[in-house]
Amino acid sequence: MQIAAALRIGRSSVFRRSNREGWPYTEATARGGQRRLYRFSDLPEDVQAALLRAEAERSAATPAAPAYDAEALHAWAAGRPRRLRDLGVYRAGLIHQVERLMEGGSSFREAARLVAAEDGSPSPATLRNWYYGRPGRPGARTYRPQDRAAALSSHAPLAPHLPPPPGPPGEPTGRRLVARNPGVVASAGGSNGPGNAHHRPRLPQ
Repeated sequence: MQIAAALRIGRSSVFRRSNREGWPYTEATARGGQRRLYRFSDLPEDVQAALLRAEAERSAATPAAPAYDAEALHAWAAGRPRRLRDLGVYRAGLIHQVERLMEGGSSFREAARLVAAEDGSPSPATLRNWYYGRPGRPGARTYRPQDRAAALSSHAPLAPHLPPPPGPPGEPTGRRLVARNPGVVASAGGSNGPGNAHHRPRLPQ
């Protein structure tokens, strides 16, 4: 129901528009039946904008001070080549899709396997490393959703070390953190009509 919620319409309305406009999707078995999965980049621009807006609103509703300098992170990412910034969005999208499937009741292993099978590129093990990180190097879950694409726009598997934001006077600033490289995506709840196979990441409706 992610797309439906972002557009503030019913699931059946999403299905009708999807069928009318021919949005590519795949189907996945989830708790309660089948669900459609759409690749973020395959969705119309207004739907993409609504999903990003909903994600930002959700993040703003549960603010949390990041343990890294978000401003410096975005400034660093802004200087990266366009193709690497796009790579960061792609990786953050894959992680986004994994998290949506986990919210629907899937384990991380199940969600990573499904996303990897749909995309045909990163393995479940790679997605796990991106998400959880490695010893001494935090994964994508360390970052707020709105900061992940910036953190992951790199050739290397991890973004550069960045200083944490300054704390109140007299308090230590904490450790420097790094993030793994993930991409953007959405899924659909329910199945109406045949699935249009597309081996790329998708988003829940």
